[in-house]
Amino acid sequence: MNWYLKAMRRYFEWRGRSARAEFWYFTLFYLIISFLSGVVDYLLGYTDVDQLTPVNTLVILVHIIPTITVSIRRFHDRDQSGWRTLGLIVPIANLVLLADLARRGTDGPNRFGDDPLDPIADPHVHSRLLQAGAPRSVPVVNPRRPTFTSHNAAVPSSSNSLIEEIERLDQLRRNGVISEQEFDRLKANTMKRADA
Repeated sequence: MNWYLKAMRRYFEWRGRSARAEFWYFTLFYLIISFLSGVVDYLLGYTDVDQLTPVNTLVILVHIIPTITVSIRRFHDRDQSGWRTLGLIVPIANLVLLADLARRGTDGPNRFGDDPLDPIADPHVHSRLLQAGAPRSVPVVNPRRPTFTSHNAAVPSSSNSLIEEIERLDQLRRNGVISEQEFDRLKANTMKRADA
């Protein structure tokens, strides 16, 4: 539900990137809402399939713009032009494009913005990390400086500090500050930086 609401809050935002979860959960909830609105229309007496129904039409009108913008941002996450969204209205081509939208986006920042899966780039997650005692030296990704990302933040200098960092992340996860997915991603990034 949070991903659906996030897509709705980004109603007119065609710039930036959207993770697979945002796109697919938005699509799922839109389909559920559309089905339920069809049931309501049926209960109101609109039984002719060729007839425009008021509730379902309203649902479609409310969702048309966010459907387009979340699709554009999803293509951006794949480092592709948002104009590919137009291909979604072409039969057969739409199946190929939907399959492409199901693939993971590019790792790290790309020409369309920060990686939506990077919790440090997400201001809400970053503020939660700070509230939970994460060091303020953890950088937020700056799109104007694409070479400076959370992936090249301070590297633990010894195996003890690596273990301490992973334990700190585990504590943040247990306290509910970061999700399981955020923990796994941050742990993998920490271990990658330590190996470098």
